Amino acid sequence: MQMPGNSCLEILPLGCTPRMTREFNHTSAGDYNASGSVEHVNDLVFEYNRLLDEQIGKLNTEFSYAQMVSCDVSTIILILTMITWLDFRLF
Repeated sequence: MQMPGNSCLEILPLGCTPRMTREFNHTSAGDYNASGSVEHVNDLVFEYNRLLDEQIGKLNTEFSYAQMVSCDVSTIILILTMITWLDFRLF
């Protein structure tokens, strides 16, 4: 029996959003990374995404008739941003 694939979107690094940087503006300077993102929020998101990938792998093993994938949206956005930036730099 063949089932269509399912996908789960990973969460973007929320520590870089204006809301997070505004809400955590009372924290110490050590809480921010070089780009101004709230580091511990991003760490939680990266851990969630890692666990999501792990669980999807287990589900794919347990239910071999249903293929599930994880979509790493933040990497896709980063690549598209870099390509766009390079295109502008070349012209």
